[in-house]
Amino acid sequence: MKRITAMIMTAVLTVGALTGCSPGAKDAGSAASGKGRYVEKDMELPLGEDEIAVNFTRSGEGNPLLFSSDAEQVFRYEYKEDSWEKAELSWTKELMADGAASIVGVEETGDGTQYVLTMDNETLMSTLTRREAGAAEGTPGEQVDIPYMQEETEFGYPYVNGMFVDEAGHIWLGDILQVTVVDGETRETLLELPAPQSFSTTQKLFFSGENGQVAVCNEKGKYTIYDAGTLEETGTLSTDSSTDDGYALCQSGDNWYQISIDGISRMRLGNDIEEIIMDGNSGAMGSPLNSVMGMIPGGDGEFYALYTQADSYTYSLEHYGYDENIAAVPEHTLTVFGLTKSDTIQQAVTQFQKANPDVKVEFHTLGKSAEEVTSDDIRTLNTELLSGNGADVLVLDGMSSDSYIEKGILEDITGLSEDILGADDYMESVMKNTVQKDGKIYGLPVKFSVPITFGNEAAVSALGSLDSLIAYLEANPETDIFGDAGSTYIRDVLFMLYQDEIIGEDGKVDQDALSKLLEAAGRIVENVGSDEIGGIYYSGEDIAVSSPFDNDSGLGVAGNPEAAATADIGNLWGMMLPYAVMRQAGLTPQSVQKMYHPLGTVGINSGSEQKELAEEFVRFLFGTEVQSASLNDGFPVLISALDAKVEQAANAEAGMAVAVEGEDGASLELDAGYPEEAEVQGFIEVCHTLDKPMEQNRVVWNIYQEEADKYLERSVDADEAAGNIAQKVDTYLSE
Repeated sequence: MKRITAMIMTAVLTVGALTGCSPGAKDAGSAASGKGRYVEKDMELPLGEDEIAVNFTRSGEGNPLLFSSDAEQVFRYEYKEDSWEKAELSWTKELMADGAASIVGVEETGDGTQYVLTMDNETLMSTLTRREAGAAEGTPGEQVDIPYMQEETEFGYPYVNGMFVDEAGHIWLGDILQVTVVDGETRETLLELPAPQSFSTTQKLFFSGENGQVAVCNEKGKYTIYDAGTLEETGTLSTDSSTDDGYALCQSGDNWYQISIDGISRMRLGNDIEEIIMDGNSGAMGSPLNSVMGMIPGGDGEFYALYTQADSYTYSLEHYGYDENIAAVPEHTLTVFGLTKSDTIQQAVTQFQKANPDVKVEFHTLGKSAEEVTSDDIRTLNTELLSGNGADVLVLDGMSSDSYIEKGILEDITGLSEDILGADDYMESVMKNTVQKDGKIYGLPVKFSVPITFGNEAAVSALGSLDSLIAYLEANPETDIFGDAGSTYIRDVLFMLYQDEIIGEDGKVDQDALSKLLEAAGRIVENVGSDEIGGIYYSGEDIAVSSPFDNDSGLGVAGNPEAAATADIGNLWGMMLPYAVMRQAGLTPQSVQKMYHPLGTVGINSGSEQKELAEEFVRFLFGTEVQSASLNDGFPVLISALDAKVEQAANAEAGMAVAVEGEDGASLELDAGYPEEAEVQGFIEVCHTLDKPMEQNRVVWNIYQEEADKYLERSVDADEAAGNIAQKVDTYLSE
């Protein structure tokens, strides 16, 4: 088993700068006085406990209109005079009888005619049903036979996830490959329009505008506008805003508005300028929790946007309006910097700004994964910090916190940490031990993950120290102790396991010990043989943290009962595969040296001129709102939020199918779902024993990996590689 194949389906201007696009004439006076910007306001959603949102659109009267469904029927909600009016579409019960079909989409034309798109749960064929406006009670819907939807190919039926009926009666259908326009009377296919290839089953590819206009996304960042009556192109729009994480488009007057993770932007046909009217960091669209389901105009420069939170199976509705009395630019700006992206920090940025409209928080990263961060990146950052510049709040993951403490870059936040820890129950040993020196605390982790090991008892025991590993290899000279692991994993996991034996507290490298480690790594790699894993296939999405302990979620143990495995558990998804393996093999996980992986560790720059505001933001990171957010970038340090994972595992429905093929032709299949309640509870108990933070100074790691690879390629011997590593680490630490 050597390879995993996953099978899973601008110009920026200020408000008012684009001629003719301001929310109103009042903007001129507001701009002159430094007043006016878009603000977000939460709105109540009327959904029942078992209802899912299906479509968010406008009624014939122009009011917000929400369609939802439960297991039996569709519901209609119209927002009138500050309240929701509910209606049950009882005629849809027939469409969902006996659970044979699921609701995919619902639309209502201006005259009240309703269309419901369903999908057969067995064949996956889509069906469109229509019920005329004003039909008598008890009148069933009429099936609209569309040949395009009933044509089965080698890939199955078209997966239709979007549907709209325009003013001319044309039926617009969108699947994951194209947009198809059908004549509403003859059912003849009139247009087949290309669309950007996407495996999303929820992202719409076309959006209805005003005056019979329809916008179709025909390539990433590009829209073509069509006249619904003639089906002729009337113009194009382009956006530089990111649409990778979901987007929606609507029209109001002559302007088109797009909402995406980057914010709300305004565009107009015949004008290449895209105007950002609300930054994504200041609204729900910038939250990693949210995906946009729909956006509609509300008149007078207002908008409504519906979001879904997929991991918690919830929804939220936001209203966006221009407030001419609020400062155009927030009074305070707080800067946050991290080497890599953090969803939890981003979520906090969004929520903190919402709670503090007079503060703008700028979160900057290098836009790289942890493995991509280079020594040059760190040196550039160090130069900036030592010169007295740099962000107010530092996310220390991958940085050299010890050297920052020695050089006086990090503020002593012992008092702040005591205030935070005294306000609620936290994983105290995890928080206090991460960035501390001489009894003082300089940084606190917002999240953490847990390296675990499991497998053959003798192999697991041998990993306890470098000496015991070497003794085990001497006694078992042909062992592939980690199964069919790749050389990169073997290289990194050994250094992580024995880093404390290799690098002393003074930062000096023990060359003899390092040489022994490299020789052990070389022997294990040689025993494994090929570095191309042959057959692990899984369907599903395993959102994991980046860690040296990650190795195919421990699947190697499933095909080799003599091997040991490791995994870094940072979320319930990450527990699925390793715990399925352990459950089947009757194994129990163990912590690795009581080690934990601190994530989103935050400190305050001693050179910051806004330390009080920085402290306020750090406090916010450890509040219930952020700690309880359903994100997958680590477990929360707030104990109540961590304990809630037990109930989350019990109520969630998720799973993946796994097939493991060994080199001898043997195969193993696993159905991995969320871990059992007792397993999550046992895992949490392990969390309470952890007290040793994983150290991953990216510069030291880059040096080690580069030289270790030279040894594993046999271009240098172990002693020379160890000497090179020691010399380069000493040089770096002396800089």
